[in-house]
Amino acid sequence: MMANGYFFCGLKMRIDASRGRGYILGMRLIRVFPRKTKATPTDALAYFGPPKWHAEADEVHVSVTFTYDKAWAEHLAEQWRHVARVKIGGVAYGDRGAEFIPGKYIKPGYVFTSRGCPRRCWFCSVWKRDPVPRLLPLVDGWNVLVDNLLACPREHVEAVFAMLRRQNRRIEFTGGLEALSLQDYQVELLASLRPRPTMFFAYDPGDAFETLEHAARRLLEAGFTRASHAMRVYVLVGYPKDTFTAAEQRLQQMLAVGFTPHAMLWRPETPSQMKYAPEESWRAFQRQWARPAIIHAREVVPYGKSPAESARVKAARAAQRDDDADRANLRPAYVHIDRDVYTKRRNVHIRPAGNSRAAFLRRLRKDRPDIHGRVLAGELSPYAGMVEAGFRKRRGRA
Repeated sequence: MMANGYFFCGLKMRIDASRGRGYILGMRLIRVFPRKTKATPTDALAYFGPPKWHAEADEVHVSVTFTYDKAWAEHLAEQWRHVARVKIGGVAYGDRGAEFIPGKYIKPGYVFTSRGCPRRCWFCSVWKRDPVPRLLPLVDGWNVLVDNLLACPREHVEAVFAMLRRQNRRIEFTGGLEALSLQDYQVELLASLRPRPTMFFAYDPGDAFETLEHAARRLLEAGFTRASHAMRVYVLVGYPKDTFTAAEQRLQQMLAVGFTPHAMLWRPETPSQMKYAPEESWRAFQRQWARPAIIHAREVVPYGKSPAESARVKAARAAQRDDDADRANLRPAYVHIDRDVYTKRRNVHIRPAGNSRAAFLRRLRKDRPDIHGRVLAGELSPYAGMVEAGFRKRRGRA
């Protein structure tokens, strides 16, 4: 990375202050992205849709990260072919990423230090491209996007952390870390970074809960805290045969051991998987478990100074108490209702009914988890939430 620009395809990109847009010496390369994320470049030669009337280029690259964006990306490629020669590729098309050029297809500061993973997860295609970690030349950056950094050789891992210490800013491991590969020396390396880094682990189908629990305990003993929310974990939800109850149980498990969960919605990659595509209600569920502010709203709701604010907080805490009591009252699917032959009593878990607050909360938790989170945060009353969800009609006033 140069002080006056970035290298794209071996050619240096500089900013022409007089024209206010970027150009590449010898070749003007436009990159087109079907989806804008925090990691996509934002320079003048990065586009996120059809070409503008003033777009000029010698070549256009359409970069596709997610398989579910391929149809839109191919449509964009057809539109951009009138501007210049178009090439389409990326991870979604099996691109192995033979070399990493900072700032070309991801924003400066985001870095890849290796490619590949030795784990053969059914929902992941990384191991199909690189079944063994393939080490890349190190470049400076502070947001690490690596398939499985902790599975790399120790010499490479220590070199990566030596590079990260030179950045003088908070480090983020948004690419994900594998708890199964976490070793004691790696815990020490993570704890040695200042300020403490933001880490994203992964809790995927087939992973043992005890593995994540052990990793969380070791990190907490090394000096990380629950309150910092720096210990994050990706939790896959909505995959075939998954249920809201099972998904929420996994998320609550991560919350209980000290992680702040981040729900990741499963998406089908092949036409044969389209019949398992998650319903729209899964999107609402995922959004509720993707924002730390909503996730931790039920933990502490501070009192305000005004009477209205105090009343809102009291209502939120009452809703949280009723919601917790109803969760504890739920009967697991594998527990049958048995009859006591001596007292003629049954271990029946009474379902809340009628217009009770607990009944409203259970209905919202099941069918509208997004509104359910707002009720627990004090933004809505349970009744207002039912009205907004369309489950109740607002009472008329005389």
